[in-house]
Amino acid sequence: AAARRQGPPPPALSPTEIEKVRVTTRDTDPTVRWAAIELLYRLRDPHALQLIEDTLTLDTDPDLRQNALSLLQRSKPQNAMKNLLPALRDSEVRIRIAALVTLGEVGDAAVTSQIAELLNDSEPSVRLQALHTLAQIQERKRAEYEALNQQLRASYEKQLKQSGSKGRRP
Repeated sequence: AAARRQGPPPPALSPTEIEKVRVTTRDTDPTVRWAAIELLYRLRDPHALQLIEDTLTLDTDPDLRQNALSLLQRSKPQNAMKNLLPALRDSEVRIRIAALVTLGEVGDAAVTSQIAELLNDSEPSVRLQALHTLAQIQERKRAEYEALNQQLRASYEKQLKQSGSKGRRP
């Protein structure tokens, strides 16, 4: 029997080639920059997440910032959370909206004050999405509360049944 391999396959590129790809992330053409970042992400390069974060906060091309946000959405939620907050202040409406949508999917109530600030945004579509995002977070919080309440109730009922059956003799 062949041994099973754990984790992702090793990169097809050598460390020297990967370094060349990293340099390409500073290309003057935004399409080339993004292709390099995306490749590094797929290779699970340890620098990829930082490059995505930098793109989201520093790149002047709104399409690249949008792509970076999309890639963060596919990333681990904890990675997305810390990087979505600056996106709420992005100059592009679509990026603020995309950040709000993702925050609604993540559902972390710790960011409601930052989301509520967007209720004063100059764009009605951003204000509307902020309201939808706050509603999603509230709904998730309610569902978590109900699940915990149900779990506690079931545990309590189980304990009652166990204590009741111990007191009886056949």
